[in-house]
Amino acid sequence: MKKIVLILFSIILITNSVFAISLFTAQDISKNYLFENEMVDSFSQPAIVCEEETFFVIPIINSGQEISFFVPVSFESGEVFLSKDSEKNISLTKTSYLLKKLSYSDTSNYLSSQLIDKIDKLISELNSKKSRLEGVIDSDYSYETKQAVTNSKNKIVNLINSLTEIKENLYVLLEKQQDFRYLPTCKKTEPLLSLFYSSFKGYSELPNKLSEYTLSVENAIKIIVSDSVLDDISKRSVLDFISVPNNLNSEINSIYNYLSSTSSFYANIKEKLTGTVGRNNMQLYIDNLGYRKNFVQVRALLYNYDPDLPKYANLDSAIKMILNSEYRLYWKNQELVDDLQSRYSILQENYAVGKISGSLNNSNNKGDDGGGGGLMEMKLIKKNVLLILGDGVEDYTSVTSPVAYFIVGSMLLLLVIVFIIYSRRKRKSSKKLSKSKKDFVKEDDFYNDDFPFN
Repeated sequence: MKKIVLILFSIILITNSVFAISLFTAQDISKNYLFENEMVDSFSQPAIVCEEETFFVIPIINSGQEISFFVPVSFESGEVFLSKDSEKNISLTKTSYLLKKLSYSDTSNYLSSQLIDKIDKLISELNSKKSRLEGVIDSDYSYETKQAVTNSKNKIVNLINSLTEIKENLYVLLEKQQDFRYLPTCKKTEPLLSLFYSSFKGYSELPNKLSEYTLSVENAIKIIVSDSVLDDISKRSVLDFISVPNNLNSEINSIYNYLSSTSSFYANIKEKLTGTVGRNNMQLYIDNLGYRKNFVQVRALLYNYDPDLPKYANLDSAIKMILNSEYRLYWKNQELVDDLQSRYSILQENYAVGKISGSLNNSNNKGDDGGGGGLMEMKLIKKNVLLILGDGVEDYTSVTSPVAYFIVGSMLLLLVIVFIIYSRRKRKSSKKLSKSKKDFVKEDDFYNDDFPFN
């Protein structure tokens, strides 16, 4: 029975691995969403788990190396994900942004095991110095000397406690950060962000505590030097025990500078991701993804082969044929043709800038993909194209084109001109004939018998 269960479990694992995609596949899918001067930010990122779903979330960066948006690709299906749940989109985008920021080395971020070891080493040196101070306190010295050394011991303890707290906080932050980087989940994001401030608590007080310790030692030295009971050998011995370590000032300053820079690094990330500003920043990335996702889908609907339009290369070709000035007036459904012209013009304007959303008809309707109304608009455009083609064209015998009107009109005008010219010529001919007849009559009278000279 156990063997059967093991075999079934193995089959399930193999099946899941077959259908799962790789990081490189996800990056290739994301390339479909690129515009000019954009590129996929390729780094060895793990998949992100968010609400029991797994995604490769690919950053798209512009020419200035700034993030334009993120493309979440489903680990199981390979589909680009955009949820109707805005909170899930924000959580996934925030996790992706944090993962990217923590995955790259930054010159301002010194958080490392080396920094923690450096602090730990300094704590050990200070503890050694504290033990020496305790030795002086436990020895047979004057009350004034013991009081002065006790004060120094208290100040060095304060410094040790601050460094210890910082070291422990940094260790927790580093541990949580490494866990997040290798196994990122949306649930880990907020707890990790909360450590970005608390982990550096008290570091800004290090210079003051160093100064207090140093001043206490200087005060103890004055008291010991002025102690008339102590001989010179005893004084030198005590002074050696209580003196400030030679490298303490430089070590504290070095640690302080590292922590100051690192604290600013994490504070900037937290500011980018939290509060109203953080939410607006994430929503901008999500909106850009929505525009681009609709753009890719609209591009596919426009330019990919459509089996519903077998006589055309694609939907765009069918639209251009319908709106061609040579054929436009022949379509029976001129109302739909006008509507198609308007929608297609707006679509082209939005397509040119990649802002495909509900702006085509100022609709705020959400599609099934969580995007804007651009995809819905494309479906309506396609529906109109199919209706126009289905209704067909008017019969050629009942349709008089502008060319026909021009030809007929030209012929009529030509006939009128010919008639006028003919009429004028006829009138002139008539006048000439009448005149010639009159002349002929006069000549005939000249030879008439009744003429008196005849």
